[in-house]
Amino acid sequence: MIKKVYIENFQSHKSSELEFDKGVNVIIGESDSGKTSILRALKWAIFNRPGGEDFISNWGGECSATIELDNGTCISRCKGKHNKYELNDMEFLAFGQDVPDEIKSMLNMNDINIQQQMDSIFLLSKTSGEITAYFNKIAKLDKIDIGRSNIDSAIKKINQNISSSTSIIENKNKELIQFENLESLQNELDSLIRRETKLTEIQTKISKVSKLITSFENKSIEIKEKSKILETESLIDVLIELYTSQKEKADKAQRLKKIALAYFYKKQSIEKLEKKILPEMDIEELIKLVDKSKINRQQLINIRNLYKDITSNSEAQETTLKSISEKEKEYKKNFPEICPLCDTVLPHKH
Repeated sequence: MIKKVYIENFQSHKSSELEFDKGVNVIIGESDSGKTSILRALKWAIFNRPGGEDFISNWGGECSATIELDNGTCISRCKGKHNKYELNDMEFLAFGQDVPDEIKSMLNMNDINIQQQMDSIFLLSKTSGEITAYFNKIAKLDKIDIGRSNIDSAIKKINQNISSSTSIIENKNKELIQFENLESLQNELDSLIRRETKLTEIQTKISKVSKLITSFENKSIEIKEKSKILETESLIDVLIELYTSQKEKADKAQRLKKIALAYFYKKQSIEKLEKKILPEMDIEELIKLVDKSKINRQQLINIRNLYKDITSNSEAQETTLKSISEKEKEYKKNFPEICPLCDTVLPHKH
């Protein structure tokens, strides 16, 4: 039971204190004296209504409504720096538009406990059914009716589910009839699966063969394109042999040039010597020297003829080398770096 009410900075009440008696309390006074504000402050503390901040007075400071119960418990509803409920030394924050359960259980009040001037007289304006329902609610008989109604509703719902389930079972049983030959269908399905697997394997093999055929056709085209290069292989061998032969002849000609040059220098040396020693030689030695000179002259003639042959061979060699060089250029231009058959790097022949 409420013993006292303390109101601060709530509408027209800057600081008010009211003490209640046991039983029914009636608040009377002149108009605009703050009677309704007291009821609003009580409802704010008990029901957390009204919301907002329109009821806070202009004097400043924290707005609060405190209820002291006859057992010494104090309950405060405050709004200022913090929006909170207080139960003795306990604080409640972040409760939204509801009232903390601890506050509800401590007050145990509803709208019937607070009547305003314009409210209808308690129960006199109600119908007999409403009055009966009210007293049933007070005696908690309404919970029995609600429970019975809930049970009846649950039973009805269960019966409906049973009926629906029975109908579904019957329909399913009818549907199961068409699956009586399910075992034979399963065997057919297994057979189809095996066929499908085999068909997939065949398709895979066909795909591989098709790729091989395409690769073979591409290689055949490459071989045809490179066939001209392969035809020049025999010509290259002939050129190499000719080059080797000409090189040997050139080496031999170089050696003969050296011999001829040595002979030339020897001949000059002999002629100088002949001029020097001729007066001192006798006839026999002169004859021998003449014979030897004839032999040397014949050798000189032979060397000159050989030199002409060497010169002729050198000219022919230069012509051949030019031809070989042109053939090598043509060979390097047409012959690939990589063999089209085995994809290996081919060495160049020089």
